[in-house]
Amino acid sequence: MKRPGIVLICSLLLVFVITLHAAADPLLSLGTTNVQPGDSTLLNLSITGEPGGTYAGVNARIILPEGVSVTGVSGGAGLPSGSFTIDHHPSSNGANEVAVIAYSGSGTYKGDSGVLLSLNLNVAASASNGTYAVKFAETNTNPLINSKHALSNADGSTSVAHSIQNGSLIVGSGGGGGTDTDGDGMEDVYEEKYGLNPLVDDRNGDLDGDGITNIDEYKKGTNPALDTKWVEFSSKGTEKGTFDEPYNTVEEGVQAVAPGGEVIIKAGTTDETSIITKKLIIEATGGSVFIGEEED
Repeated sequence: MKRPGIVLICSLLLVFVITLHAAADPLLSLGTTNVQPGDSTLLNLSITGEPGGTYAGVNARIILPEGVSVTGVSGGAGLPSGSFTIDHHPSSNGANEVAVIAYSGSGTYKGDSGVLLSLNLNVAASASNGTYAVKFAETNTNPLINSKHALSNADGSTSVAHSIQNGSLIVGSGGGGGTDTDGDGMEDVYEEKYGLNPLVDDRNGDLDGDGITNIDEYKKGTNPALDTKWVEFSSKGTEKGTFDEPYNTVEEGVQAVAPGGEVIIKAGTTDETSIITKKLIIEATGGSVFIGEEED
């Protein structure tokens, strides 16, 4: 089996950072998210696999940075609504860990579904700025079960081989310092880097006119001066190209973004093929992205 990648016809610079894979074990991945001390944010647990793979459950023990707690877990677009039970609880081994699980007695989900679970992370007000790893546990606390991370087959009778990819939590600008002269929630170093005014509260502005406010760009770690469109293959709601209302095809994102802009694709799989004829940046987030048709 092989999966041809996107066809690129482009005389200008194209920064292409999507990971393309041949057939392989499904991938469980933790995303990357940005948050201010004392605030909360969502971190996604996603699956990426070959189309046709079907699963009945997932569980994982996730190691959190100090000062970070999980206040809730909700199902993502990859889990059929209403047919899965979702739960979480602190680890029993005394470490700053959380165990999450989604299971069903009758429902299943596809391996190319995208986001399975969204963890609501709360960060202590005393947390220092920096970039911190959020990792899958590497050892089992119970020798009788796979408590570190597991993916069950379609009837729930056995675990399926899979790979993992850890995520990260960016607190503040990720680089320390923390000065926010105008008190708009965005650090001076960030505003100066991207052409915002560190002396004016411009959190609700939209420097690049892409429909995403400056403060939301800051929280997501994106560039407020760069037109950004979001894509999530499993999205079925309103499509505006934003993080919360993304397009569901690469073509829509590519057509909508301004030349020199950025298309960010959430982890998932599509058999779509595209021809790109303008300068832009394409980036995968929250895990690997599979693009292209399978061939024998």
